[in-house]
Amino acid sequence: MNRAENKAPADPSPSAVVCVRFHAPGAFSAGEKAGLLSARGRELLSACRALANAPEGLGKKDAAGRPAPEGAWTWSISHKETCAAAMAAPWPAGVDVERTGYAPSERLMARVADRGEWELLGGKGPEAFLRAWTAKEAALKSRGLGLSALSRCRVVEAWGEGMILEVSGERVEVVHREFAGHLVCATAGKTPIRWEVCG
Repeated sequence: MNRAENKAPADPSPSAVVCVRFHAPGAFSAGEKAGLLSARGRELLSACRALANAPEGLGKKDAAGRPAPEGAWTWSISHKETCAAAMAAPWPAGVDVERTGYAPSERLMARVADRGEWELLGGKGPEAFLRAWTAKEAALKSRGLGLSALSRCRVVEAWGEGMILEVSGERVEVVHREFAGHLVCATAGKTPIRWEVCG
């Protein structure tokens, strides 16, 4: 048997990649901070695209400023002062990252989910809030929508690290992972997501 015949067949189904990177907070003006966070997100998306073997052109925006697909591939970026996450996927990508330990107000919790959704999440509280918030942000991003569409997004199933939401009647599955005091949520597809912490 020659070497070519001995190789395992390549996986024909492309898989999504989510890259996470941590960085120290800095003292910057609002304009400098926004530019720096955007640049970090773009750099991370480039690493993500390479790991996923996604098309080189992935990362452009459409005329409305939303992430534009490249063939079957889509992308999403989220960043906070201490962490950035990027996703490249062969399905509608949406990713969100938030620091854990946030204590939301009752008013904000009421805006994010209703009583039935809280019951699915095991009750109201900071952890359930963070799961719902990141899931809804990721799901809305994957459909090209912003937080103004929050009322059209509902949790309909929740388990362990996963959740299914309905966005304007369309079902969107998401999965959560925790990394060093940050919760990252990404839209799921037909193949597993490869999660990477990038240096």
